[in-house]
Amino acid sequence: MMAIAQTDHEINDDRRQPSDAAVSRILDRPKGPHLRIVGESVEWRGALRDARQVAATDTTVLGATLQPPSKRLEAREQERQEIHHKIDAELHMVGLRHFGEAIAQRMELIEVLATRFNNDSRMIRRICLAVLDRIASILEPELQSKLDADSRRDMSIAAYLHDIGKSGPFDAPQATQEAIVKLYAVENVAGPDQTIAKTVRMNFSFEEAKSVLEHLGSCGMRSTDTMRAFWDRHGYWTHDILEADSEDIPSRARVVAGSHHMDRGIDPYGFSSADYVAMLENRILMAVDKYQAAVVRSQKTHGEAMEIIKRILSPKYGNDMIMDHVLKVVDEVRQEESLLAAAS
Repeated sequence: MMAIAQTDHEINDDRRQPSDAAVSRILDRPKGPHLRIVGESVEWRGALRDARQVAATDTTVLGATLQPPSKRLEAREQERQEIHHKIDAELHMVGLRHFGEAIAQRMELIEVLATRFNNDSRMIRRICLAVLDRIASILEPELQSKLDADSRRDMSIAAYLHDIGKSGPFDAPQATQEAIVKLYAVENVAGPDQTIAKTVRMNFSFEEAKSVLEHLGSCGMRSTDTMRAFWDRHGYWTHDILEADSEDIPSRARVVAGSHHMDRGIDPYGFSSADYVAMLENRILMAVDKYQAAVVRSQKTHGEAMEIIKRILSPKYGNDMIMDHVLKVVDEVRQEESLLAAAS
């Protein structure tokens, strides 16, 4: 078992991902229309890219292969539409009245190849909003007036989309996105200084390892780079993806999402805002992201998780009054939720 690391990518998780065979079978499925929710209406968008797989496990796909061909196609179509509708509905629910197809496509790809990333984002969003609401209720009137419906919407969007960069650069083709998501999903890593080449060769077949390394090379990642260097790229890729769709995503949401690893110097926006809401939401997402990694993926208790994130954040934010306030509220909110869960 590796030591506790500073980001969620370095914490072991034994949940299974789809095998290469399972994914390849789904990649051959036919294209179809895509339901998109916009405001209070719905519309059908055009043909889908092949990257939108629908299998979550080998078991699902193997079960389908035992059925007659017509039943297999019907099952695949149903699962595919379920994923489309789920992600579109969530994007609408978190506050995006409009969103580009690239945003939905990447969230769907992550949903299939590394579902836990989206599950983490869903939980992180919920905790972030609970913390924001608690802070809003106890602030002095002058600061409280700065928190409105727009600020809550921006927190919601930022938390939901903050890890979309785990699908690679904004201009990455489908196959490259798949390779990058798969490598982010790998948990069998001895430490952050392990090279990309060693990690890939340990976790993929010879042919797929060769393909993954080629796709990474097209993104400027070298096989001799460390996994730490690879993990750190997702903040910059999140920035690029969201900026490519900047018309539909509020500015503050984009900045907060892309800056969630500022404590490590990953600061694609050059964050220097004097806006209290932006600073508050930046720190909330930074703290909750690390808390979620410690609790869910490292199986730490609440108390242990709080100690971990305080230790990680103290070098840069030890004297930051906003971060200090955020950490206290995260501690309170999660303790209360744990007590309620235990009592139920």
